[in-house]
Amino acid sequence: MREVAAVVLLICVVGLAWAEPPAAPASAPSEAPASAAAPASAAAPGSERPPTVAVPVEADWQARALAWFKDADTEKARKAAMREAGRAIKQPCRYCHTPDWQGYTEVQPVARQMMALSVENGVTCADCHVGKGELTHLGEEARPMWALAHERKQFCDACHVPQTRFKQLTDAGRAFEAESKAQKKP
Repeated sequence: MREVAAVVLLICVVGLAWAEPPAAPASAPSEAPASAAAPASAAAPGSERPPTVAVPVEADWQARALAWFKDADTEKARKAAMREAGRAIKQPCRYCHTPDWQGYTEVQPVARQMMALSVENGVTCADCHVGKGELTHLGEEARPMWALAHERKQFCDACHVPQTRFKQLTDAGRAFEAESKAQKKP
């Protein structure tokens, strides 16, 4: 019985990171890094999908989300990491995981994206979220940029230096910022 409980707990703890993604497409957008492949969240055109589950760039979000667990090398550490995410969005495990722990809910693609982006940019879930629908100041600033990333099919690192909590811009980011400010002037 202990073995069964341990397996169920391990499935919960590992969470989103272990589901198998579909095969990669023949090509990815030019802005995507060489490691980019089809996201596990990609859906065929016209398929039913919540509007919040959009992918800014075709990428292997599952592999990128695994990096979120890099410092969680034990079952206890992985469980603590998942609890941190749950507290930030003020949701129980069942928000992302099915009741039988054999799958994920419709929010899984967004969860994978957020896990990957948080580790790649040096932020935690709580840096942007104060609940499922509530955002911090950083989260509110990121919302239009996330929409822009979707529109332009680019990763955050097209404009932001990775691991700088979105505080340091690349040359392209500075150019975009200057262009945006110029457009706002009367």
